[in-house]
Amino acid sequence: MCKVDENVEIIRGNHIKLMEKQIEIVENAEKVLAITGSRTRNEKYMKTIESAIIKNPNLEYYRILLGMPHNEGLKSHLFNCLKIVEPIEKEKMKRYLFLGFYKDTKLESEKFICSNEKQALVILPSFERIMKYDSGIVFHDKNDVSRMVEYVKQLYIRGIDITLENSINKLKVYKHNKRREN
Repeated sequence: MCKVDENVEIIRGNHIKLMEKQIEIVENAEKVLAITGSRTRNEKYMKTIESAIIKNPNLEYYRILLGMPHNEGLKSHLFNCLKIVEPIEKEKMKRYLFLGFYKDTKLESEKFICSNEKQALVILPSFERIMKYDSGIVFHDKNDVSRMVEYVKQLYIRGIDITLENSINKLKVYKHNKRREN
């Protein structure tokens, strides 16, 4: 990890450090958790999110899919979050779970963001090869972080609300083409 200044860190070429940072952000979320992306397949990361929601029933969780989910595990995670939050929302008469689907990735390309109210991680593609995400920029500046959370909320507002079991069921898991041999 490389610290650019007190407000910015860079993680370069280290998938493990990237996952550790995502989990740290989730575990330290007190008010809001704002996440984008449709490729998550790390079960520990998704279970950490679910645990954070259970431990802190006042936590607002925004999860925006930019395009179809890339695996069944992510879809299961969405169902799990719904089951956890539904009784809390009914009891408190307040919404805490915001699942969104942004369909048109030609207008707004897929981005990978993991943010709470204190820090935001933007995941970047690898510097070494395609279809690998092992680098990122971590923002600590209060204004940068709040803008990143607001960006995720805007994606939710402009997307399709999928915070219903029926809506999640309709999501088709993206089928990857097999690599061509040359």
